[in-house]
Amino acid sequence: EFRRVLFRSVRPHNHFFCTCCKRVLDINMDMQNVTELNEIAAKDFDGIIDFCTMTFYGKCGNCIKKS
Repeated sequence: EFRRVLFRSVRPHNHFFCTCCKRVLDINMDMQNVTELNEIAAKDFDGIIDFCTMTFYGKCGNCIKKS
């Protein structure tokens, strides 16, 4: 199934994927923690890490209300 994705934010950010309804939601969080994760990953990597994103998985609030 094709779904049109609208890009609300072009800066690095994180997502939540609802395993029930399959929606993808943006998660607002302090990106400083992600920057620290990049630095840890870069210690044993011979390339350059510009940024990373994370996807959290679970059930969204709408699906919880329906169950």
